[in-house]
Amino acid sequence: MRSPVLLSDRPPTLAGEDAFDTPAEVFLRPAGAAAPQPARPAPAPLTLGDVVPDFTANSTAGPFRLHDWAAGHWTHVFTQPEPFHPVGTSELMGIARHRKDFDALGVRNLCIANYALHFQSAWAHSITNAFGLSLGFPQIEDPDGTLLAAIGIGAAKDRTGQAIRTSLVIDPMLRLRIAFDYPVNLGRSIRETLRVIEGLQTAEELRGICLPADWEDGEPLLLSPETTATAADSSYRDIWTAVTPWYRTVDV
Repeated sequence: MRSPVLLSDRPPTLAGEDAFDTPAEVFLRPAGAAAPQPARPAPAPLTLGDVVPDFTANSTAGPFRLHDWAAGHWTHVFTQPEPFHPVGTSELMGIARHRKDFDALGVRNLCIANYALHFQSAWAHSITNAFGLSLGFPQIEDPDGTLLAAIGIGAAKDRTGQAIRTSLVIDPMLRLRIAFDYPVNLGRSIRETLRVIEGLQTAEELRGICLPADWEDGEPLLLSPETTATAADSSYRDIWTAVTPWYRTVDV
């Protein structure tokens, strides 16, 4: 056991130095021990429009790097806090069953799980054996939650200690476009996830529009408040209608 460096063992100070300027704990530190480093500040939580930080991880598909895999694609990232959970199982199956719908929108799915990789593989195999479904998307291990914290997704538990399940939608430029948090006992709506992504893509493609509540593909859109009548005439000619000066629809 190393002997602590006592105050009496302190090297002589230089002329003019005050021997009591340095905290005593510095001299009580074991000889040769490194000075404690200040804690690194936690990353700021992601805000809509932020580029999601890059990371590398182990996945069920092998070594994984987010930016290499997601760049140029719409990406749905979702977390799972517990393997073999019935709600989580229903969500994995729901995403697998809607694979063609995600493919039609050019969307890649990615699961970040708070448990080790072998549990993810076992869960996926069990779903295939029990329900005849192949998941078809990578799952990433993050058993201690450091990955989620490092990229600013937020806490894995709520204030009562219950697990939180998070969903993110990332655009082809790797920017966060929407985020949802779910309690552990409420399953995600896969149809709502698809609706939101399709709405984001529609708003990207068409100028000066926004989407109303409960919008579905093929239904009328709205003109954004900043879109002038002149701009609306230029882009949408006779397919836009001013129901009121502040509520204008577009039949596309």
